[in-house]
Amino acid sequence: MKESKILIEYEGFFSHFIVNELIQNLYKINKANKFQTTVFKKVLVVMIEMLENNYNYIESIKFDLPEDIKSPYFKIVQTSKGIEIESSNPLKYEHLDDLKSRINEINKCNRQEIKEFYLKTLVAGMNTSKKSAGVGLIRIAKVAQNKIKSSFDHSDNNFLYYTLQIIVNYKKDT
Repeated sequence: MKESKILIEYEGFFSHFIVNELIQNLYKINKANKFQTTVFKKVLVVMIEMLENNYNYIESIKFDLPEDIKSPYFKIVQTSKGIEIESSNPLKYEHLDDLKSRINEINKCNRQEIKEFYLKTLVAGMNTSKKSAGVGLIRIAKVAQNKIKSSFDHSDNNFLYYTLQIIVNYKKDT
């Protein structure tokens, strides 16, 4: 495959109904395309994590969002290297440093370190009621076995537009 092909694309605020619909669409696409089982499972887990992170974050700041804010966005693209998953949403400036720091920390880890970091974060999370994207981001990197790409575009004085991107590579035939 030389070109990329958009498999799923959605722009707008998420609800449980929409998330469920997007997941069902992925199952239909998999049935038609017959992706490698391991690739499909990884894409599904990463997709659910990204949508859950996006939904939960927006829910936590929904009363602060200006009416004209750019809507969240989600896309899955089939490329020659694998399946690329992208999620975007508004982000409060005050959360930027923590998020960048977390992504940098995750991206510095090799496969073994990411597994250990994931377990350590899960255990630490059991002792707190605070919700954060920490475990979800680690799980995304752990499952996809790739580095997280992110970008932050200015939106207004209080918000940025944050994009998270990762690729799930096709399994090489051995």
